[in-house]
Amino acid sequence: MAKIAPNSAALIQENQELRQRLADLEKKAAEHEEITRELEQRYDFEKLVSSISTRFINLQNGDIDRGIHQALRWIGEFFGADHSYLYQFIGPSDRMAIFKQWFASGEGAPLRSPPISLDDDPAFAATIRSGRIVHIPDVRLAARARGRKIKRRLAAPRGIRSTVKVPMLCQGRLRGFFGFDAIRTPFAWSPKLLSLLQMVGEIFWLALERKKAGEDLQTEQFYLATIMDNEVDRVYFKDVKSRFTRVNRALAARHGFANPEEAIGKTDFDSFTSEHARQSHRDEQRIMRTGKPMVNEIEKETMPGGAVTWAQSSKIALRDATGRVVGIFGISRDVTDLVRARAEIENERNLLRTLVDNLPDYVYAKDRQGRYLLNNKAHLRLLGKSRTQQEVLGRNDFEYFPREHAQKYRDDENAILRTGTPILDRVEPVIDERGRSQWFSSTKVLLKDARGEATGTLGISRNVTERIKAEGLIKESVRKLEKTLQAMIYTMARIVETRDPYTAGHQQRVAELARAIAKRMGLGDEQVYYTHLSAVVHDIGKIYVPAEILNRPGKLSDLEYRLIKSHTQLGYDILKTIDFPYPIADIVVQHHEHLDGSGYPAGLKDGRIRLEARIITVADVVEAMANHRPYRAALGIDLALREVQAGKGTRYDPAVVSACRKVFRQDKFRFT
Repeated sequence: MAKIAPNSAALIQENQELRQRLADLEKKAAEHEEITRELEQRYDFEKLVSSISTRFINLQNGDIDRGIHQALRWIGEFFGADHSYLYQFIGPSDRMAIFKQWFASGEGAPLRSPPISLDDDPAFAATIRSGRIVHIPDVRLAARARGRKIKRRLAAPRGIRSTVKVPMLCQGRLRGFFGFDAIRTPFAWSPKLLSLLQMVGEIFWLALERKKAGEDLQTEQFYLATIMDNEVDRVYFKDVKSRFTRVNRALAARHGFANPEEAIGKTDFDSFTSEHARQSHRDEQRIMRTGKPMVNEIEKETMPGGAVTWAQSSKIALRDATGRVVGIFGISRDVTDLVRARAEIENERNLLRTLVDNLPDYVYAKDRQGRYLLNNKAHLRLLGKSRTQQEVLGRNDFEYFPREHAQKYRDDENAILRTGTPILDRVEPVIDERGRSQWFSSTKVLLKDARGEATGTLGISRNVTERIKAEGLIKESVRKLEKTLQAMIYTMARIVETRDPYTAGHQQRVAELARAIAKRMGLGDEQVYYTHLSAVVHDIGKIYVPAEILNRPGKLSDLEYRLIKSHTQLGYDILKTIDFPYPIADIVVQHHEHLDGSGYPAGLKDGRIRLEARIITVADVVEAMANHRPYRAALGIDLALREVQAGKGTRYDPAVVSACRKVFRQDKFRFT
């Protein structure tokens, strides 16, 4: 084997070293070229990001949507994407919808993503919420690397070959994301280049926030303008010198300005008297100095012409974003009618209180639990001389009156509250402040509020102790008088009966039957009583008829019969001289009158005959026929009733006849 010369071996070694060095240089050149390409790409993208940032800084709010769409196109074109998009949350849920998107093939491309929900891809949601970029350079390679098929979810929907999704965060909270996809070819970018996309996300989010702030400001301005233009109260803003900076139409009209703009720069001195304007200025300066608001204060407003109105005003210090006081915000409402109405109500209240307090009667009001709400001076004196209205408020009758009396008052009030039926002039006992028993006439009614709901009771009581005593004396006198009158009536009746022994007891029996008929007809006690008394003396006039005519058993001559018929008029002449408390004389003179005018002495008809006389007429006929007479034997009750029944409606009152028959048939009346 031939040996290589030493020089040749060195040359080969040197050649190999040169080749290695050349390979290293070529590798470094390639790396340098790659770095240069990446730097150029990054530089170009930084210029794009800078251009986008500059553009958004100069964009008006109304152009932000169009600016985002254009930025998505620039980014998509830069990275060679087929589709770029920006997602935002829909309300407070995890659902998101595309806000803006761009297609390399045009806006009409069918690749339009529907709303998505982060709940559909928890892994993607966790990554994007943490602020990390989701970058899948090649979906197929990623699937092979995992050894399984990638689930087609949010990170890589079906039909996508490569995708990038960049979160948009604000204060660590996900607000949305933007991204771009390649449909046919994969692509890959360096982490440094992708990190620049987060700057774009910040630009997008800041622009969207500025747009939303502008929209919110427009909405608030719209609401404020709506309130200012339509609020009937006077709304205004003033600067630190109390000059108007903005007013609504109501204030402009009240101050005499043609429109709200005319009021700008003016003060209260331009509309009101100097006295009122100075007071308003002092109030506003105090509010701005102390920060303490003025709430619902009633202000008197005096116009230069002397007209006086009243306003309910609220004023607060107006502050800027730093908290510095820059003026006054105020609302004033015209309450002139209310103030005048209150003054009238107060006058009426004072008038009513003066009236109530000076009444000698006791006036009091109670709530639903029987506790005092109001007492006039007279009632306070009744409760005790040392009592005042404040002491009595909230207390009840059990603290001032005997328990049995207080319970009776409470029961009455509960009945009024339950039924609404008042108590009118009820006489009830009361123990006064000296412990004396008194009598009061009380009226108690339901107390209602403005809605008609029962809130308690109102009572008025009058001391009627002296009246009760007087009535007692009167009743006793009347009782004695009635007793005397009754004794006199019965004495007269007995005088007549002594002259006519055959008709002894006739007047008494007629009186008994007349009283029974009157009761059956439902007449009052007084009418029944005097019907009975009138019947007792209905034949008193016979005292002037000779006894031999009254007792004659045979037939009477016309002269004798006329003499007997005169007894009604004679009885009237006797009784009319006596001052009876009832028209007894009129009843007696009419007891032989008939409804058809066939009776005597005056031939009266129908309603001209007193009811008491009509009752005695029927009772007189029935008693006379039922009992013995000198000129005939007794005919009996049945025949007597048939007689009055036959004359019913002609001679005798139908109601009286009907009552008389019931007295005998139903009540089993019998003469004694």
